[in-house]
Amino acid sequence: MDRSCKKCGKYIPYKIKIDDKWRNLKNRKFCLACSPWQTHNTRDITKPKVWTGKKKTTAAVVTKYRRRLKWRLVEYKGGKCEICGYNKVVPGAYDFHHSNPLDKEFEIAAQMSKSWDILVKEVDKCKLLCRNCHAEVHHEMISSQLGLERKT
Repeated sequence: MDRSCKKCGKYIPYKIKIDDKWRNLKNRKFCLACSPWQTHNTRDITKPKVWTGKKKTTAAVVTKYRRRLKWRLVEYKGGKCEICGYNKVVPGAYDFHHSNPLDKEFEIAAQMSKSWDILVKEVDKCKLLCRNCHAEVHHEMISSQLGLERKT
């Protein structure tokens, strides 16, 4: 990029100190002497930029999308726990439990960016359980493998 004034041809520095503040001259086409605004049209580069409006971050948009997608998958599976019948509209309260771990191609929660058809194929291999029932099922599986049945 040519860093010279279009009117007088003098070199325009990227930044300059005006009134003990560093000012940005990066996008200027005219030097301060030739500019109709002179020093009034410069930005103080020592102050950080402050965003005053609301800005939707990508992470927030992705989180909202994944929650909606999970709720669609929960509704696809019937919208209630297959063991206890829990049926509140709380997507985070449900888990998809693979009955046969050998059929499992991927973890649903980790692959929510895949297409609807691929997710539905994987969800069809699962039971829809609430978090409590899912924890109990896994506890029973681990206890039986380790021989830790409860003695009463």
